[in-house]
Amino acid sequence: MTSTTTTAEASTTASVETTTTDSESGSTGTVMVRRAFLTSEVFGAQLGGIEGADAKCQAAADAAGLGGTFRAWISTPTSSPSASFVQSAEPYVRIDGVQIAESWVWLIDGDLDAPLEVDEWGEVHNNGECGNVWTNTLREGCLTTRTRVRVGLPLSTRRDSVAPT
Repeated sequence: MTSTTTTAEASTTASVETTTTDSESGSTGTVMVRRAFLTSEVFGAQLGGIEGADAKCQAAADAAGLGGTFRAWISTPTSSPSASFVQSAEPYVRIDGVQIAESWVWLIDGDLDAPLEVDEWGEVHNNGECGNVWTNTLREGCLTTRTRVRVGLPLSTRRDSVAPT
């Protein structure tokens, strides 16, 4: 992704190629995907605006050696992911390779293929145990008018998903 999706406790990057192998045919191929993660570090409300939140996401990605450009899934009255992120047709995957959405359209439909619960190091964080992610952004990527938003919880699995080919 030339830059795409993240969350203040979640992130996404530039398109990356990943090699896949078809278990039935044994053939391999390359698929472009967008990666996402929760940051392992918890941040308070003083992020330094969108630029500060983006810098925190990028620093986490850089520390883990992920490569690519990561941005915060966060909104202000003048900017939000729905207005500033690339709305990609490529699949969105966690750092461990598990698909969370087939494309931007599926990413913002409110029902992820798998929970976004893996940090930049590949460690799983159960949101039920570690708390909420507050980003001032609705699941659709737009600024909320509410004073507090619970984003991404509970995360359920969509039954009609198809793995990228």
